[in-house]
Amino acid sequence: MYEPIPGLEFFEKPHRYRLNGEWVAHNVSDIVDMDMTTFKRSMIAKYKDGEDGWAARGKTIHDYAEAWLNGNEVEVPEKWKDWIQALRGEKFFEGAETLATEYRVVDEAKSCAGSLDFLLRKNGVIYVGDIKTVSSKKAVSGRKFCATQLGAYSSMLACQGIYAEMAVMVVVGPEKVKVIEQSVGSCLEAWSDAWGKFQAKHFSSDGLPKVREQYPRSERQPTQVRRGSPLPQMPSVQSQLCDDTRSRNFGGQDAMSTSQRRGQPQFKVDYEESKGDACIRRRRRKLL
Repeated sequence: MYEPIPGLEFFEKPHRYRLNGEWVAHNVSDIVDMDMTTFKRSMIAKYKDGEDGWAARGKTIHDYAEAWLNGNEVEVPEKWKDWIQALRGEKFFEGAETLATEYRVVDEAKSCAGSLDFLLRKNGVIYVGDIKTVSSKKAVSGRKFCATQLGAYSSMLACQGIYAEMAVMVVVGPEKVKVIEQSVGSCLEAWSDAWGKFQAKHFSSDGLPKVREQYPRSERQPTQVRRGSPLPQMPSVQSQLCDDTRSRNFGGQDAMSTSQRRGQPQFKVDYEESKGDACIRRRRRKLL
């Protein structure tokens, strides 16, 4: 069994790590989930809690798997019996030597940490593994391989001088288990690509964090203005969008400056959200 990395702590509620008293900037989930849509996040949160929620299911089965792989017999909860019996009957674990379970790893250079579910040696090959639980038999077949996540763990293990050769994901459902194996090399490539994308998305070339938009593109709501109501105060980021539309001719006349419009009939400015490019278009209508 491998000893825990000295000074590496995990705090469950904020889901953050600390190394030698200093907070680690990122965890593996930050990178893996960086492109997750708002809708998907809302669905995950919706089905998280409660007796049948994925949080209770995942914790129960992970806790059992940790005890079982370490040779400890624990009571099988009746509610999740079909999941646990399927896990115990999986042939992949036969003859495997447990090297670590719920093992925390860190890459100090990236300031990123995570926790792998198990590390096994089988037929002389070291496997880094992750357990996924699903709610139904049908969902077992549809679960995609977590190459980026296992690549992250493999990379961080290498920082500690531990070199896994194979990555494995074990999907556990009621009365059904699916095991997917993949070479660590391909997982490392997936992790490297994801990390590069994460850096480009959140940091500038000089390593400083980028200024995030006040309203991400996917979360912008159409702006509605009633006739006679004052114009809404637009966020500074949106005010910089589509400079060309500000001088565009919408009424058959050339665009005029404020000074040129003096003495001309008043115009009302309406704002609408453009479906194509999410830019704010300005229209002028002559008041009756």
